[in-house]
Amino acid sequence: MAYYKINSEYPIFRFAYEQIIMKRAKHLIFSLFCLLSMSGFAQDMHFSYYQMAPLSINPAFSGAYFGTYRVGVLYRDQWLSITPERFTTLNLYADAPIIRGIKENDWIGVGINFFRDNNAGGGPYSVQGQLISLAYHLSFGKKNPAVLTVGAQYGSTSFALTNTGFVSRFSIINGSDQELTNIFTGLQDGELKKSTSDWSGGIMLTSPLGETSDMRLGLSMSHLFTPNKAVSPGTFDDLDRRINGFAQFYFDMNEKITFNPGLLFQKMGYSSQILLQGLFSMLFNEEKEIYLNGGLGFRLNDNSDAIIYLGADIKDIRIGASYDLNVSGLSPATGSFGAFELGISYIGKIYKKPKVKPIMVCPRL
Repeated sequence: MAYYKINSEYPIFRFAYEQIIMKRAKHLIFSLFCLLSMSGFAQDMHFSYYQMAPLSINPAFSGAYFGTYRVGVLYRDQWLSITPERFTTLNLYADAPIIRGIKENDWIGVGINFFRDNNAGGGPYSVQGQLISLAYHLSFGKKNPAVLTVGAQYGSTSFALTNTGFVSRFSIINGSDQELTNIFTGLQDGELKKSTSDWSGGIMLTSPLGETSDMRLGLSMSHLFTPNKAVSPGTFDDLDRRINGFAQFYFDMNEKITFNPGLLFQKMGYSSQILLQGLFSMLFNEEKEIYLNGGLGFRLNDNSDAIIYLGADIKDIRIGASYDLNVSGLSPATGSFGAFELGISYIGKIYKKPKVKPIMVCPRL
């Protein structure tokens, strides 16, 4: 999913705008956004609970945790209130720290990330990617060591345009609207596909700020070589580079509550957004290692959202959910409902905790 800058010079936009003014139908508002996604503007998936899809933000997250391996999934469902054929995004990933680095406290992490972004249900436009990542974690400092990570990601991204009758269902085009009809010209068996290689790179710094606080800062760039995503043969439509910058802080307010404020900045082409978060984690059951998580967020852009976060950590399992409320932009069409996300991750540990034998101390007599 993405945010778009509308250029009123295109006939598609002029026609859709006239339809909205005349009919004021929320399906047509939704259709306009779908058509924008097919018209060569910046497009990429985004998440509100991006911590549940770390490899989609920065390849430096590969192996950046305490454990043997990690697997996770995050699902996003957007604009359900507008139409049953909404925007959906799925992200699956697995990563692991595999080997020690050059220095004793350095290590190397690897990961694999799979995503699929569907616009308007199963069509007309979808993006799918399979990416592998490699990260080197360099530790420095003695008393309170920090870690500087450099990561890279490479894989294949596929783009597909499917003639599912989408346009006619929303009454956007008819026989006289040749400009829109040309979008689907040349479809073979109802679908056009394009696959291209894709590169990303990123850095990250994890450092203590004291005995009870830590920070994590990161910067990454996706689509480094601006791959061509045009599905029509002989045409060129480069995918804009995407910049991701984030800052996360962890403050232990007392023995049971941790405050985790954060900021995520994303820019791709003409579009940009800022996501502010204020998350809390509370120790609920120390014996069973259960933590309850929650908080609020706010996304700043043309279609701003207020976000509610809920979740829990149960030993090595993390469950998270978020709910987006539109407060501007599409709120008249969506009824303020923006998106729902649900994610789960698991950190496996293939080793046993050491059993310490009690030491008998003979008191002096």
